[in-house]
Amino acid sequence: ILKSLKNVPEINAFSRKEDRGRLKALLDLYRFENHNLKINYIDAELRPDLVKKFKVTTLPTIHIRRGQREKKVLSSREGELTNAIVKVSRDKDPLVYYSMGHSEVDPFEKGRDGLNHLMRLLKESLFEVRPIHLAGMAQIPDKVDTLIIWGPREGFHENEINVIDLFLKRGGKLFVGIDPDFGKTDKLKGLRNLLKKWGIHISNDLVVDSLNNYSGSK
Repeated sequence: ILKSLKNVPEINAFSRKEDRGRLKALLDLYRFENHNLKINYIDAELRPDLVKKFKVTTLPTIHIRRGQREKKVLSSREGELTNAIVKVSRDKDPLVYYSMGHSEVDPFEKGRDGLNHLMRLLKESLFEVRPIHLAGMAQIPDKVDTLIIWGPREGFHENEINVIDLFLKRGGKLFVGIDPDFGKTDKLKGLRNLLKKWGIHISNDLVVDSLNNYSGSK
C-alpha cells in the first residue's frame, strides 16, 4: 500500500516525551517502505499551540493530512494507521450501492443468511455503502463505483435492467450473487440474460457434493 501511494500525506505524531520512542519505532517502519513520507514528531507538552491548532485531545495522537482531507488515529495499531493513510491519500472514498426492493438479503442482518459481516469489512476498508432502489432511476450516478446485487428473490423490471446495463457500459463494477429459483417461472431471467450478455453465465441449478451431505439426506 505504501509503495503504491500516489498522494503522500503529511503525518504529525503528537505525544509526550516518554511515548515518542514507541511511536517512532512504528512510524519508522512506514518510512522505510516509502521514503517520501513526511513525519513530524511533536512534543505535546512543549507545543500547546500545535495541539490547539490540530485539535488534539488525546495523547498519543497521529494526525494524517493531505490538502483538505485529514484523519486522526488514537492508537498505534498498524491496521488503523494504514487505513487512515489510505483514506487521506484518496481523492474520494469508493462509493458502493446495495440494491434493495427485490427481497434481497438484508445487508445488516447478523444471522447466517445476512451480510452484516461483509458490510463491516467494506466499512473497515473505507468503502461507503448506501442502499438504493433502482426502480424509477434513469441511471446510476457517475460517482458510484460498484453495485451489489445479492440474493434477490423478485425480478428486475426492464428499466432496472437497462440502468444496470448502462452502469456496466460506463465502467461500473458489479458484485452479484443469485440463488437458484425452481418455480414455474424464473423470476430473475432478465438479470441472468444481462449477465450472460456480459460473459457471465449463471445457471439456474444446484451443485450437489455427494461427499459432504447431511446424514440421512438423499
